[in-house]
Amino acid sequence: MRVKIESGALATALRSSVAVRKSPTPIYSHVLLEAAGESLRITTSDSEATVTAVVPCVVEREGAICAPDDLLKAAMIGGGAVALTADESLTVQRGRSRVRISTLPAGDYPRNEQLIWTDIDVPAERLAKAVDAVAHAANRTDARLWAQCILLRSGCVVATDGMRIGRAEIPYEGPDLLVPARNLGPLQRLLGEGARVQFGRPAEGQPPAVIAVQDASGDRAEVRLFAVGFPDVTAVFPIGDPACSFTVDRERLQHALDRMTPFCTITSTVAGKAHSYAAGVVRAGAGRVQLEAARNDSLEDLTPLIEGEPTGSATAGIRVEHLGDVLAAADTAFVRISLHPGVAGAAARWYCEPIGDQRGADYVLVPVQI
Repeated sequence: MRVKIESGALATALRSSVAVRKSPTPIYSHVLLEAAGESLRITTSDSEATVTAVVPCVVEREGAICAPDDLLKAAMIGGGAVALTADESLTVQRGRSRVRISTLPAGDYPRNEQLIWTDIDVPAERLAKAVDAVAHAANRTDARLWAQCILLRSGCVVATDGMRIGRAEIPYEGPDLLVPARNLGPLQRLLGEGARVQFGRPAEGQPPAVIAVQDASGDRAEVRLFAVGFPDVTAVFPIGDPACSFTVDRERLQHALDRMTPFCTITSTVAGKAHSYAAGVVRAGAGRVQLEAARNDSLEDLTPLIEGEPTGSATAGIRVEHLGDVLAAADTAFVRISLHPGVAGAAARWYCEPIGDQRGADYVLVPVQI
């Protein structure tokens, strides 16, 4: 293999690498370089996610080789054109300077088994907005695998860690796809206009094993799916008339939360470990809405932030950071908040403006005991 390429273009492609520097399986710390036609294909993997980037170059001799990710990145520092020559090792030459990098055979690089690919007939930008709207509700470090995931289910995208739920509607019809939230990054980077979204099955009759996104340039990301059960979150959503509801200015409410968070922080001990979080009480009634700090007499009057008159009265404990996550995900000027009696005493449901031409995202925050 011998190619001439701009080091800046190769360095940019390597920024999306998912290679694991200290992987117990050495091949996952390597980059697969494949030169053919007029481009260099760069592939990295950590066994769960695989990312491929295509960079234009001058191919003088086709071939393929695996090089250590960290050393290849270091060799690209400085910019300018470089020549990559692979025989038993990889030589990177820039002018009169050159470095030699040890390699592994391209045949050693793991590849997905033969998959049957099916297109997901959802506009990629629409799917990207839905995923962005709910991703914060997944807990990437939770021991429960379903809590670490984003679920694509017919008609919607859902995420929950048991304390909060995010649900956004999308025009998707197909099998459940459970995508690990920790691997969303490679997919989200490519979910732009015109991108192709697919899922792959190992064989007929088996559940999808991989979801993939490929953009117009040929860059591609593949992520292995989880095969675990997901809770039926529809039963948790409030049903019936709310005890209280109001519409609040999203940006001004975020500022109010930022002011209150230091005064709402409490520490609890679980299994011998101290955990700090911000908790408060939303108290609505008599035409007023207040956010009161837990275990502190500090409060923020939210009434001036409300559009119109709040209806009804209710009180519900809340994790302040959970509310902040909802406000960050709701790309609208106003947020509709309803407090519903029901599951666990009360639940707060956030209504956001539509995503595209469909109804927007719903959020449920399970109340906390203060």
